[in-house]
Amino acid sequence: MLDQFYWECENLPDYRHTPEVERILQEDPVAEKKENPTREEIEENDKWWGEFRSSPVVQFLAHAEEIADKLNEIELQQNSVPYRNEDKKLWQAVPNVIGLDGRPMPRKAIKSDAESDDKFWDFARQFFLGFGGSGSDHTAGKAY
Repeated sequence: MLDQFYWECENLPDYRHTPEVERILQEDPVAEKKENPTREEIEENDKWWGEFRSSPVVQFLAHAEEIADKLNEIELQQNSVPYRNEDKKLWQAVPNVIGLDGRPMPRKAIKSDAESDDKFWDFARQFFLGFGGSGSDHTAGKAY
């Protein structure tokens, strides 16, 4: 079974970078593109897109996207350096995970000794005592 896995890894084609997949990724998901549009259809579409883009709601949403992108960039820069120096190469080698909105999610870096200690003791408390404490909230003889 392992031999079959290695054989498939070496010999099966990688469909992620075929021209058809690239074309699908490049096309607009909202608008359907015609193969041979007429001159009137092209002008009508340009007029409609012009009205659509000049709408205040669309302009507001576009501006909100720009602000969200900028805030994401700032947060990525703030969390670009890890707390421990030995993690620096790892953070540079491993890319950020892409979030649901398509932007890279920033890593939540530990920034101080106090935050590091808090995280350790939270883990130790949960590991040694469990999530519910030491069981002191259970009364004797009570059925659950």
